[in-house]
Amino acid sequence: MLDFSQHWPDVRVGDTYFVLGHDHVSRSEWKRIKQEYWYQTLSQKFSCTGYPEIVLPRAYEHYCRTRGKEPPWASSISPRMKRYLRTAWLQSDNFDPLGILLYQQELGFAFAVHDCDIIHDISSALNVFRLERIRQLGFLHDPVMNEVAGNCGIGSLFEHTRYMHSLTVMATASLIGFRSGLSPRDLTHLRVAAVTHDVLTPAGGDSIKFIDPEAFNEDTHYHEIFQNNPEWSEVRDRYKLDEELLATIVRGEGLLGQLLDIADKTSYVAHDVDAYMMGNDPRIFHYFKSPDSLMEIWNIRNGAGHPLCDLWDHIAIKNGRVVITNGRRLAEFLKLRALMFRHLYYNPKARYREQMLGILIVDPLYRSGIVTRKQLISMSDNELYSLLDRSAGRGDLFWALSRSDFAPEVESYRDLATAKARAQSLITRNPNLLVMFEIFPPISNKAVRYFVQDKNGAALPFAEAYPEEAKEILMLSSDPNPAILYVLDIKKTNGVISADLQKALLVQQRKRIGLE
Repeated sequence: MLDFSQHWPDVRVGDTYFVLGHDHVSRSEWKRIKQEYWYQTLSQKFSCTGYPEIVLPRAYEHYCRTRGKEPPWASSISPRMKRYLRTAWLQSDNFDPLGILLYQQELGFAFAVHDCDIIHDISSALNVFRLERIRQLGFLHDPVMNEVAGNCGIGSLFEHTRYMHSLTVMATASLIGFRSGLSPRDLTHLRVAAVTHDVLTPAGGDSIKFIDPEAFNEDTHYHEIFQNNPEWSEVRDRYKLDEELLATIVRGEGLLGQLLDIADKTSYVAHDVDAYMMGNDPRIFHYFKSPDSLMEIWNIRNGAGHPLCDLWDHIAIKNGRVVITNGRRLAEFLKLRALMFRHLYYNPKARYREQMLGILIVDPLYRSGIVTRKQLISMSDNELYSLLDRSAGRGDLFWALSRSDFAPEVESYRDLATAKARAQSLITRNPNLLVMFEIFPPISNKAVRYFVQDKNGAALPFAEAYPEEAKEILMLSSDPNPAILYVLDIKKTNGVISADLQKALLVQQRKRIGLE
């Protein structure tokens, strides 16, 4: 068995193992290796000639397992091939994983968490595993096909989970803390805060939080996860953890809180960009013009020539302050993040289903006490769907509301008051209209205040060191019409929403917009 404590070739932080860099190997490199003398010897030993993709991982795993170190022939292969084999080792039967992320293009590493030690114990005690059944992007749906076709259909969901996000934040924070020279105690607390920071995410994720923002604020309620939990008390004492320090980190306070904030931002953007671009390669839209939104993200992602979310490799702690040592990399990341807010997170064409399920179904159930906060922070997405089905008396409510003929009309305004006035006018003329509102808050400009290192080595806020880049990012982040009005004829919900609920919604909305 490979002795990871002594011989792991890249980086190990506790029970988390990293392979840094891209592990994609070209066909030409496989072909060249097939011609090497040492490869011919391995092929004979493993009785598998002609397929280097099989021979090399098998030989590498066998040598590591029996000798406890990498084979000498590993020095004859390229760094990229070594990364491929090291990643294959993490996927082999020689490694028992709690979670694995194979190469993440925007972060620039692969990692695996061993199914033992602190992250496993914390995840078990605080039920981090529930997040495996919570989608990271809630009810958001892919808007690209809507934009290409020019209609209001509802695209597919994004399947990546809040659990994998939590593990990735933990891994990213581990690399940041390891490379920044944190003390063992601080590094442990940073890792634990990272893997648990989203434990109180409700079923439905961010698509549900807006019905009661204060109740579903994970940061302010974080301390609740420790209460009346004997398993946690045992784990806390075993690893000498400080609950107040963990809560402080999750709230983003202090040096460790800043490091978690960077790890969280870079991790969610990396995952979400990957999910958004998956299947949305502009080259597949050669029969019609690719949406500008897709092209903007495609161009910045593929034009950089390096991972855009790898700030973990450019962070130092100087004079008790977190400093990003490469301001250009920060600028690229913040631009990518702003584009994701504009084209996905705050794109009404991605939010139809979220609004209909949240406002038309979940909110009335929540206000009436049929579904509670306690239920929502303990159930999975599928359990929420089942509850909604039971409330509607049908078995496919989620998908019934996902049909394109249920998509509402969308209008945008400079403020909520103007949107409400427009809604009052519409409902006065047609009382059978359902209206839904949301107003997109400004994207936090906290990141443009990160300290960066200038060419003279001094630490300055990003906005001062790179004023032009900061101005562009803030412009991308601003929306002159952030108030969104969704309008739906209630007749479209016949047979999907009960007549009683339809009446209740119409009465409720008249009060909500000030007509009664």
